[in-house]
Formats: sequence, structure tokens, C-alpha cells
Amino acid sequence: MIEKLSTKLILISLLVAVTGLGFFMLEESETEISINGVVCNHSSTELWLALTEGERTGTFLLAPDQCTDFFKQDAEAIWASDCSTDPCRYQAWKLGAGRFTVYDEAESASGSVLQIRGWGAGSRWHVTEDWPKPELSSLTYSLVR
Repeated sequence: MIEKLSTKLILISLLVAVTGLGFFMLEESETEISINGVVCNHSSTELWLALTEGERTGTFLLAPDQCTDFFKQDAEAIWASDCSTDPCRYQAWKLGAGRFTVYDEAESASGSVLQIRGWGAGSRWHVTEDWPKPELSSLTYSLVR
């Protein structure tokens, strides 16, 4: 009887220790890449992205018919211009976890209009100051959903 009880106690203690160690490792570990979004550019225009590669964050130019690398790059936002007012200002699509594709939509007096399609949790229009931005003059397109 005492032997059964001590075996159960050892097993429960071992289970609690392994679970605690697992939670500790999850909390203390830093993943090198947390995939927010993968972007594929099927437009005829180069896209400016806010991108994280490992510890490095910056702006990145994505050529037509190219996609970001799922295993190495974490797309944070797609930058565009908004020329509905004078002067033009920044427009950005904040990416959530998911896949996003950009297509040619139309031409306007102020440049190309590109359409973004995709699925992703938390995707929305939002600009924050800490994202790296390209030069506003280099954004020759706007985005619509």
C-alpha cells in the first residue's frame, strides 16, 4: 500500500516538475522569428514592407512576382502612400498572422492603386511610429482591400 502511494507521489511530482519546466522554457525562450505575415507581390510594382529578419528590423523592397521567405522573414506591414489629401502621407497595412497577396487594381493620377487580399488575424490599417518607413517619395502606389 505504501509502495503504491509512493509510486503515485513520485509520478505526480515528476509530472508537475516536467510541466513547470515546460512553462519555464516557453516563457524564457525567445523565438527568432514569429511569423506575422507572408506577402506575395503579384502586381507590376515593387512593394515596400516593414520586415523583421531575426533580430534585424527594417524596410524591404519586394519585387513583382516575389514572396517573402516564410522561414526567414516576418512581414510586419505593407507601406503605401495616401494622396487623398495634399500633401501625401503614409498609408500602411498592419499584417497579422496569415498570407497576403497584392495585385494591380487600377491607375490613378497619383500613381498605381494596388489591391491587397488575404487572411490574417489582426490585419488592419494602422500606422505606428516605431515601424521603419521608406521615403514617402518612393511610394508610388496606394493600397485598397
